[in-house]
Amino acid sequence: MSRFLRATNISGLELTGNRPSITNEILTQPFNVGSMIGTVPFQPGSLQPIPFQPGAFQPVPGTPQAPSAPAGTSNIDLQVLLASLPVAEDGHVITSEHFNLLRAAIIALAGQLGAGFVTPTFTQTLTPSFFPVSSNQWSFANGVATKTKGTANGLLPVLLPDGVSIQKMRVIGERKDAMQQFEVLLQRQPIADAKPASITTLIRTSLADAGATFNVVAEVEVSGLGAAAAAVAIQDLQFVDNSKYKYFIVANAVTASDTAEAHINTIQLEYQR
Repeated sequence: MSRFLRATNISGLELTGNRPSITNEILTQPFNVGSMIGTVPFQPGSLQPIPFQPGAFQPVPGTPQAPSAPAGTSNIDLQVLLASLPVAEDGHVITSEHFNLLRAAIIALAGQLGAGFVTPTFTQTLTPSFFPVSSNQWSFANGVATKTKGTANGLLPVLLPDGVSIQKMRVIGERKDAMQQFEVLLQRQPIADAKPASITTLIRTSLADAGATFNVVAEVEVSGLGAAAAAVAIQDLQFVDNSKYKYFIVANAVTASDTAEAHINTIQLEYQR
């Protein structure tokens, strides 16, 4: 509008204004507050298109993105887990093994859909203060187990949380000159069975050819089984059941010369809940 408007009757709220042209005429009929109607003249060329700017629209910071499938879960792994699921029959007892196999398969499926969760890993650090299991003992000083010139056999009891899944064993130490044998084993044995044949090796670390300073990691393994049977066997070996088994570490060393030495500084067990 080319002129300002002024109120001449506040009770009726009449608006009047100068009339420079018929197109800018303002209606002067009384009206109530809240129902004001005016006429705004259109000015050609007053509306301009807004140019498009590539990249002007950016995602809002913090917008959640769809999670991606975790690395390491392949179709083959999933097929092995699914193939290992037993078929339920009337009268059969559903054991923890059945449940854990089903759980593992569901987690693998969720991982491939991008909805999996990260399982935290815990580490238990052990000091290698071995109990003697024969006259051939490890010497222990300053937190390190040592054997020089001869044979050493020792056992270290291990108390793991019930229900966890053992993942790895790490052995840190040193080796000097040639060794006929140098190994550290994680084993389990049924609580009511004292026969040596009942002992099962869960993880074996072979250190005879390790470097002068070594940090060796080994995992639970089985041999001589097909893929599906191996997956079932590994899960059974990984699962800690303190109601059925006792767990311990055995360290054996046999030097190959009078100058050979074996040193074990630290043993670590990694497990998941």
